[in-house]
Amino acid sequence: MAFKEFLLIVLSVIIVGAAVAIGLKMFVDQSYSTNKSACAAEMRLYTKQLIGFWNNSVELGGAGYLNANVTVAKVKTFLAFNEANNSYKSANGEFRVISCVSAGGVVTVTLKALGTSKKANKYPLVTTTISFNQSVNTPPPVVTTLGSATSF
Repeated sequence: MAFKEFLLIVLSVIIVGAAVAIGLKMFVDQSYSTNKSACAAEMRLYTKQLIGFWNNSVELGGAGYLNANVTVAKVKTFLAFNEANNSYKSANGEFRVISCVSAGGVVTVTLKALGTSKKANKYPLVTTTISFNQSVNTPPPVVTTLGSATSF
């Protein structure tokens, strides 16, 4: 009788251990997914601010629909990012102004966010590009991609 009781205890420990392991994995997956969504939501805020920067007149600190006024220095100042590394850290992650490239009358601004939650040694990465065209007075196209990376 003691052997059956021992087997029952071992089986119970195995079942509880498997349940705990599955629960931890689900928590990590949910945390990573939530952090990626939070970074994307915060990136949308910075995208809206950048569109406001494009629409504002030069006198009000904006670009005034002029490509020459869209530079990394002006964008990071308008978004109140750190002067040293063009970045801003929040609870969701680190956000950076990567580049402002002008070609053919269009300025493309690239922003990236690297989340704080880790899964398989990678963090959530959100990349947004906004293309401003001074000859077209329509809302600029915005492309956001979600991925993962170990760093910027």
